[in-house]
Amino acid sequence: MTAQNIKLYSIGIDASRGDNKVMFCKIDPVTASVTLIAQLNDVKSVNSGSSTFDQNSHHYIFSGHDVNNITRLYSIDTLGKVVSNPVINNAFVFGLEYDLKSNHLYCEINNTFLGIRSFGSFNIEKGVTEDINNLDNVLGMASGSSAFNSNTGKYIFYGPDNNNVKRIWSINSVDGVIETSQIVDSFFVSELEFDNLNNKLIGIYRNNTDLSKLFLAEINYLTAEVSIICNLDDVTTLQTGSSVFDQSTGSYIFKGRDIFNNNKLFLINALTGEKISNIITDNFFYEIECDNTKFAKSFYESTDLNMENTIDNLSVYPNPNSGFFNLSFSSRAPTVVKIQVINNLGQIIYNESLDSFIGGYSKNIDISAFGSGKYFLKLSMNEQTKIEQITVIK
Repeated sequence: MTAQNIKLYSIGIDASRGDNKVMFCKIDPVTASVTLIAQLNDVKSVNSGSSTFDQNSHHYIFSGHDVNNITRLYSIDTLGKVVSNPVINNAFVFGLEYDLKSNHLYCEINNTFLGIRSFGSFNIEKGVTEDINNLDNVLGMASGSSAFNSNTGKYIFYGPDNNNVKRIWSINSVDGVIETSQIVDSFFVSELEFDNLNNKLIGIYRNNTDLSKLFLAEINYLTAEVSIICNLDDVTTLQTGSSVFDQSTGSYIFKGRDIFNNNKLFLINALTGEKISNIITDNFFYEIECDNTKFAKSFYESTDLNMENTIDNLSVYPNPNSGFFNLSFSSRAPTVVKIQVINNLGQIIYNESLDSFIGGYSKNIDISAFGSGKYFLKLSMNEQTKIEQITVIK
């Protein structure tokens, strides 16, 4: 998949119009040109860092104020129709994150009436927030600093504790329990995104020794260790809430200003650090979101299957390996089995189908021609899918 296949949507104000109307737009990831889809006449303002994309319904979601200054959560289809806009009473909703695996929407809820900060989910159909657990030790969340690990169901964010100590937090989305809260007193991070294919947290990094220098980095939220992907010497400022991650191409995308004060849309290969695109934008836009539906369906489809067709004894050995490994599994009943190995660009590099398969399977597979890195083995049997990560080291 190339950059041309990335689907970007945004809300913002077209400065050339001069009427300050909020627009819903589609953005070309290569040329950075903006196509107006709809004018949102009922929307007065948008809360920074409050947007996400519902991959299940193909709806762009954001928190904002209507023309009567009432806080609402807007859900818009890709044709620009406002599908729902429930009122959010006595609360501010921050850090909206969508779980690609469970199709649930999670957020931080600041209840101004009760003075309680909590982690919760948002039921779009009912238009209500559902508290999961209070965040008694959390002082706040930096705008645009949340991400979601759909592989493990962890909500991740950056912000201070009650003693104003900066931390990277991870929350179990099922029970809302804070599982880790690593101190990060030597650096700042922002615009966090999670690469679910490679299981990495990625964001913009600044070291306390020189806050003027920006880097794209991988951040280990369990240890607070940082690995620099590339420097961003040509970037001076970021637009809060403008970052997004395309899961299929591994592209980290954000809007910022270069050293000549030009607005630009940056696309960076998060594995290599190569800048895929660096195009001056003519229109002002913010709260960019990416449609990752194809990736979500490819990697997280499945469940609930008759036990007769369950995949048993799945084994990939050795792992890590040098590109040669043995795959073995078994099936209890005749069924169609599909075996695929997928690289970090979402490309299928090995494909095998078995018709009416029953019993045990064992085969040595060679992917050594494709180099070092992380790969995914996808084994599909009827409606069930199992995925194993494979690490090739040479």
